[in-house]
Amino acid sequence: MIDQITEIDPYHIKALKSFNNARVCYAIESCAQLGAYHVRFLLDFNRHAFLIKVKEYEIWPEKQLCGQFFLSGTCLSRSNGAFLYKIQFHNQYNVGICGQFLFGVADYDENFEKKQLKQYYKKNFARLVHPCRTM
Repeated sequence: MIDQITEIDPYHIKALKSFNNARVCYAIESCAQLGAYHVRFLLDFNRHAFLIKVKEYEIWPEKQLCGQFFLSGTCLSRSNGAFLYKIQFHNQYNVGICGQFLFGVADYDENFEKKQLKQYYKKNFARLVHPCRTM
C-alpha cells in the first residue's frame, strides 16, 4: 500500500512510498495502486477500478527497493469503462522508471459488493490523503 497521497486533482496524483529491501515487483504494485486510487477518486468511489494491463514499463535498475520513493500519475485518456495513466516512480536522486497503466472500471455487483468495497476504499483513501494539497 502506498504510504501517503501528497497531491491530487482531476488529472494528476502524487504519492510517497518507503521500502526496506523490498522486491522490485513492488514498484509496479505501487504504481498500480496509485492509478487505481485516482480512478476511484474521479468516480467518487461509485465503481470498482482494477488494473487491466501494464502497457509499458521500464525495469528498476537495482535489485532491491530501499528508501523513500515518489510516485506521480497523470491521466492520459479516459472513457466510460477505461482509464490510461502515465505513472512515474523515482527515488530522491531522481533515478526512476515510467510506465503506462490501463485501468478498467465496472459497476459494483454480486462479485464486487458496493456497500463493502466503496466504504473500504473511501476509508483507506481518506487515511492516505492526510494532509493533501491540491495541485
